[in-house]
Amino acid sequence: MENNRPHSFIPREPRFPSREEAKKAGYFSRSYETSVPQTYAKHSFAHQEKRKISAELCAEQRAKRSPKEQLDFLDYCIGKGKGARRERDRLNKMIKEARG
Repeated sequence: MENNRPHSFIPREPRFPSREEAKKAGYFSRSYETSVPQTYAKHSFAHQEKRKISAELCAEQRAKRSPKEQLDFLDYCIGKGKGARRERDRLNKMIKEARG
């Protein structure tokens, strides 16, 4: 026996040589072609709106806090002296300027 593989491993010609010919033969339905992109677009728009609302809410809350309160808030959220170095420098500068 020259070939020990079962006959199912013999390479076969594809049923449709190209995607265009498969479409012509009706292998793909119109709903299959458009359902995924439409669903993605719908979900991405909803996600974008949620993020926009969340950003507006955070901006409103931030505007109500003083520089000292914002610094305390950063310490509470990410730890004392950790991260947001530029923001902390800016807030400390504002606090010093307010003192005189």
